[in-house]
Amino acid sequence: MSWTLGQGIDFTLEHRERATRQDRSQLNELAKFFGSGKKLDNISTSDVDRFVAHCKERGNKNSTIHRKLNMLSAVYRDAMRRDGCSHRPFLPSLRIAPGRTRYLTADEELAVTKQLLALGKVSVSEVIITLIDTGMRFGEVLALRPCDCNLQTNMLEVWENKGDLPRSVPMTDRVREIVTRRCQSNRTTLFCDVSRWQIEEAWRDVRRTIGLADDKDFVLHALRHTCASRLVQRGASLYAVQKVLGHSTIKVTEKYSHLNPEALNNTIALLNNAPTTHGGGSASA
Repeated sequence: MSWTLGQGIDFTLEHRERATRQDRSQLNELAKFFGSGKKLDNISTSDVDRFVAHCKERGNKNSTIHRKLNMLSAVYRDAMRRDGCSHRPFLPSLRIAPGRTRYLTADEELAVTKQLLALGKVSVSEVIITLIDTGMRFGEVLALRPCDCNLQTNMLEVWENKGDLPRSVPMTDRVREIVTRRCQSNRTTLFCDVSRWQIEEAWRDVRRTIGLADDKDFVLHALRHTCASRLVQRGASLYAVQKVLGHSTIKVTEKYSHLNPEALNNTIALLNNAPTTHGGGSASA
């Protein structure tokens, strides 16, 4: 029996780990456009094309439309796995221009943490430091439990995440100090004393205070970019960065490759070394 779009959305929200406000907003928009009572099997490719055109008329960027189509795809994926529909319409792939990879400078990080401490937001400051030094997603850090923190191996264990790829993230000295202290008290999660909205509110306050309120890229997700950027700039391989951040493919990590031009110089410098033998040779491409 085919589910309605509304049934599919309700199921996805119920089973989606840490559904964000943006997820809910996008799903509500899908329900409003297609109709929550419409059968999933009856939504055609032409209907999806009309939705894309509707979004463009409203001034949505391709990246925004892409995220909305991803949410629709998630609904179909959940429904098809449970016989809620027999097929899904074609979902177009939109060209997305590479955006700016905003990361914090050392001075910006210092300004943020100093201001948070001045406001008495110690817990928020510790969340910010953990985000910067681990490259973990916001939700991953807030979900950390004491049992996920292995002080023997110096690893934080991430079990549930966006890519469904459990991974181990090494701790820096300052993250280890935060984790060690917080694990000593009886907590359900490591940062249970501060909520998501309190962190977001404190971040907005700090942005205004340090004069970056108008920088639309100065968001909490920039802390994840900061970790990746610093690793690449200091010589870490893209493969290692991929594993630390939990990217599903190396292609996602490659957007940071331009931050280490020295690696290219070192590579091409290998051609300056004189060959040890003489004579002809051939190689197939």
